[in-house]
Amino acid sequence: MTKTSRERQWAAERTCVNILRYIMDHPSATRRTVSEDLTLSFPNVCRLVASFQDSGIVLERSAKQVGKRGPMSKTLSLKNETGCTLGIDVEATQLRAVGLDYANEVFAVLRKPISAGESPEDLVAEVAKMASELVRVVEKKGLQAQALGLALPGPLTNAKAGRVRTDLQSGISEIEFVPQAEKASGLPTFASDNTLCFALLHHRFFSRERDIVMVVLNRFGLGASVIKEGEMVAGELGLLPYRTNSGTLHYREVCTGASLLRFVRQSGDARDLQALLSSPDDPLLTEWLETAVPAFAQAIYSAIVLYRPNRVVVEGIFSGFLQDIRHEVSRIVADELAAVGLAAPPIGLYEGSDLSGAQGAALMARDRVADEVLVDLVRSARS
Repeated sequence: MTKTSRERQWAAERTCVNILRYIMDHPSATRRTVSEDLTLSFPNVCRLVASFQDSGIVLERSAKQVGKRGPMSKTLSLKNETGCTLGIDVEATQLRAVGLDYANEVFAVLRKPISAGESPEDLVAEVAKMASELVRVVEKKGLQAQALGLALPGPLTNAKAGRVRTDLQSGISEIEFVPQAEKASGLPTFASDNTLCFALLHHRFFSRERDIVMVVLNRFGLGASVIKEGEMVAGELGLLPYRTNSGTLHYREVCTGASLLRFVRQSGDARDLQALLSSPDDPLLTEWLETAVPAFAQAIYSAIVLYRPNRVVVEGIFSGFLQDIRHEVSRIVADELAAVGLAAPPIGLYEGSDLSGAQGAALMARDRVADEVLVDLVRSARS
């Protein structure tokens, strides 16, 4: 059966959208990698890329060298004006927000500290206010945002509403973020666990190799994420049981930012998390670490046994501790793995920007709307 002209047109349109989506999601994309990874003929890719350039959708820059002495290959990117999405990261001590354009450049940044006494209602209002302010910043730059993403301290109890039951500096709260943020920004708003958002950015832009890299995010909660067989898999390590002298607890009750705050509050200490983490010799912090270090190591060990990664990247409160503390975590993990006959993968700290969660949220929102936006671009270029 021969294809109708409508079917051929639809197939051509999907090919164009797939190419543009690949370029958007791969900052080092070249004509050759597009051809190889999408299994398209190289001449056809070159023809379509040239037409995208003529339409003002795609840029090509000499930026990537092939081999030590090879020629500079030209990397592809969408033009900055093509579109953008916004992301807000509700982190333990700060709100962080970015605008991320379709060329993967951050062009707007907002930050605001979260005070220790801030109520859940105040926090929701601050997120909505920041969303509105971010939209105004984007509009002043002549861009139009397509969506807003929220990276929340999960796990989410209702993803559509952005509802979480989580530990904040004021205690355990049930909070719903999406309705107010969507109303304030006027944009389709999507929410996800901040572990997923952080991991999405890392796996999309900093982990292109074929190795299985596990990202562990330890803030007020504790989660791990890996890419396996092309799909991102995430788990809430903080909900796993951990045996202590006081009985069985969850990891999030022992080795997260929330557990540290609860511990010092029992002594009448009202300092916020940032103040505690910036005092490495504090007696209360030292006492908390005696339990938290082996617990965090056990959590990483459990995730390694589950996911079998080639490498582990850690981000969060343990990143700021002294080197001997981080080494102790790695030592315990290695000893536990050796006891069951497994070799320990390298464990390193994430050394990227503190805006990673917000960028991941913007990426998450972009993934929800990108195909529709790119279809419109392709159709407008052909009209």
